[in-house]
Amino acid sequence: MLNQPLPRRRLLKLFASTGGVISALATTQLASCSFTNHEKDTKQTVYNTSFGLLLVMDEQRAKLLFSFAEACVSNSESAIHKAEVIQRIDEELYFVSTDISDDFLLALDVLEYLPLVYGCFSRFSQMPLLEREQWLVSMQQTRINTVSAVISACRMTVMLMFYGHESTMLVTGYDGTFSKMPQIMSSQRRKYKSLTKQVSLNTHEAGN
Repeated sequence: MLNQPLPRRRLLKLFASTGGVISALATTQLASCSFTNHEKDTKQTVYNTSFGLLLVMDEQRAKLLFSFAEACVSNSESAIHKAEVIQRIDEELYFVSTDISDDFLLALDVLEYLPLVYGCFSRFSQMPLLEREQWLVSMQQTRINTVSAVISACRMTVMLMFYGHESTMLVTGYDGTFSKMPQIMSSQRRKYKSLTKQVSLNTHEAGN
């Protein structure tokens, strides 16, 4: 949990790594995933967050990722919500291997505390938006490869989800497909939707 100090062992684990797995998450691995790794999970943990029901990220990590998205996407808060950036990243994390999703969650944990390491007086998610933006710009010059990998992977993942959503087409000047046919939801996305929908129904029935 982010309200607890980051365990020293986890911090050392990240800085001892090359960051390659984290970078892969934002590129090939995140795009080409299957749900075989999670099919065996019969007791799925579900987090009821301000972004809806999530299967991988809890409320604090989801808010942290949203604060990061605000700082690296030149757009309004409502646009990030409309593009469902947090939900889509959680969905993709659910279907990749646990090693990759764990590395991404670890990257988020470290991102939260990195400003303190660099002399700031606040965790990342607690910074005002302008300070977050300025800090990320300053980190572009870092010579620490793992720090660069953490920030770059998070940024690339946010960008992929934000600009891949139909709500941002006008921002990019993309008119959409020539056929104008509605998007066909993949089997992966249908499964994620059914999982969260079923939990929502069960929760509603339990409250009645």
